[in-house]
Amino acid sequence: MSLSPSVDLPVPPGPRLPKEGRVRRALRWGSWVELLRERAQTRPGEVCLLGAPGMLEITRSLSWAQLDRRARAVAAAIQQRTAVGDRCLLLLDNDLDYVIAFFACGYAGRVGVTLHVPTQKKHVVRLGQVAQDCGADLVLSTAALRARFGAAVEGAVRNARWLEVDGVGEALAIAWEPHTPAPQDTCYLQYTSGSTSAPRGVVVSHQALLAQGEILGPIMGLQPTDRALSWLPLFHDMGLILGVLQPLYVGFPVILTTPAAFIKDPARWLRAISAHRVSYAGGPNFLYDLCVDTVDVDSLQGVDLSCWTVALNAAEPVRARTIDRFVTWAKPLGFRAEGMHPGYGLAEATLGVTAKTRGTLPVRRAVDPEALRADRVEPPLADGPAQELVGSGTWGFDTELRIVDCADPAGPRALGPLQVGEIWVGGSGPADGYLHRPEETERAFRARLPGDPWAYLRTGDLGFVDERGQLFITGRAKDLIIVRGRNHYPQDLEQSAEETHPCLRAHWIAAFAVDGGAEEEVVIVAEVRADAVGVVNLDEVASLVLRGVSARHELRVAEVMLVAERQVPKTTSGKIQRSLCRQMRTEGAFVVLAKAVAGGAA
Repeated sequence: MSLSPSVDLPVPPGPRLPKEGRVRRALRWGSWVELLRERAQTRPGEVCLLGAPGMLEITRSLSWAQLDRRARAVAAAIQQRTAVGDRCLLLLDNDLDYVIAFFACGYAGRVGVTLHVPTQKKHVVRLGQVAQDCGADLVLSTAALRARFGAAVEGAVRNARWLEVDGVGEALAIAWEPHTPAPQDTCYLQYTSGSTSAPRGVVVSHQALLAQGEILGPIMGLQPTDRALSWLPLFHDMGLILGVLQPLYVGFPVILTTPAAFIKDPARWLRAISAHRVSYAGGPNFLYDLCVDTVDVDSLQGVDLSCWTVALNAAEPVRARTIDRFVTWAKPLGFRAEGMHPGYGLAEATLGVTAKTRGTLPVRRAVDPEALRADRVEPPLADGPAQELVGSGTWGFDTELRIVDCADPAGPRALGPLQVGEIWVGGSGPADGYLHRPEETERAFRARLPGDPWAYLRTGDLGFVDERGQLFITGRAKDLIIVRGRNHYPQDLEQSAEETHPCLRAHWIAAFAVDGGAEEEVVIVAEVRADAVGVVNLDEVASLVLRGVSARHELRVAEVMLVAERQVPKTTSGKIQRSLCRQMRTEGAFVVLAKAVAGGAA
């Protein structure tokens, strides 16, 4: 495809005809209902979904026929309580019932709203806001969860009825009123995690959701012979689509466990990958550091990770250092560097945009950090500093990707390879827009370039494409820190701060800009490990961070705050909420353990 009139890049096969400003290629099914019904008829006894709360032991399983029957039964119960198009909140644990309830909404012709069980007061508040925004009509949950959280939820979700999906008998499947959604019908609402703005309901059609299988599966070389293990939260787009729907789309089984099980015992998760001969598993970048930092590789006697050939790495910046650490650490267990699979996506794109080709090494590129701050991609000088970036893969199916200069006074302009700009995505992948937000939808999902017939999703992410069509992410436009005309990516400052002292928690550091009057000033908030409090001189650590980051990046860090654990806010997908950090600093909401300021002691 062409990023600019003079530069040609690889073009995925197939027609590229615009329809209503967006590419549409024929899909094998019109909806997930059609897909599941076909599988239930052609592969009825084949197991497709398994539950393993403890990761090693399988406690529940469903064949294609059983999944279809359970979905029809719950759909019948939904139909008895609601009307076509009504919104159903999914408040369930990370297990098979969540998947059943999700599919049942499609079978019933209703719109699912993926959420998580509220365990904190702020979760209940957000749940109420989401319920009001989407006009929730029904809450899908279980008897146990309703007993635990029902009172709090009922206070926040008014006028909505409840359905305990585990109490629906399979015999009710016969009462299902067959419903086949149209491809353009809304399948579900994915509320954004709010890393840079208030959560908004992303409207995902059946067509866009099915397109995900075609976008990512062929690039990653997924086959029916693969086997998946996922701990990723199902209320989040990565957990639902990449963790469960992608395997089911290709036709291989997925074993479901819980986020808590993985976080509590990463070693057991690795043993489960070996024991179940899993080829497809992963999550955000932090999980690989967590394994290296908390698991003694010598304790994994008998573990064989040679089966793990697609180790997903997405949802947060992919670090070259993390890849190197994990590959070196896991090599004695049979893991190969080719298994690491960086990728890029976002809720507004339904999820996936790019992925790495199976069996290849992640693409790396060393660049001059000073040139990158000026939006130029240049090799490092022989005697100068170097920054290594990791590619997020290539795009496929009918995806259209552009790198765009949005600051040009003459209007948005497509850039060529090795030029940094905002990432725009077109084709079948992007969702339909934001619920009840027509102006934001028009601005974000209907972006145009002069002379280009396609409409694009503005991702808000910055990056560039190399000469071979490999996408590199450099940061988020809203998080970009500009000091004296130079660009600084917060994740680079955060990594430098993290490397200053081992008492700082990896991946729990936020760098952001504040108004300093004459110019923007940089503030860094970093969490301290609990076992270091009272042991390490934190005033000294704060000063080290301030001086070290300032010197390394040649900018003035105005303030460093060291705070207790669980202070730095993250989204449900693990992204640092830098704008919220800025607000919390202004409001004095942090529990500060130590502080250093430029020019003297705090």
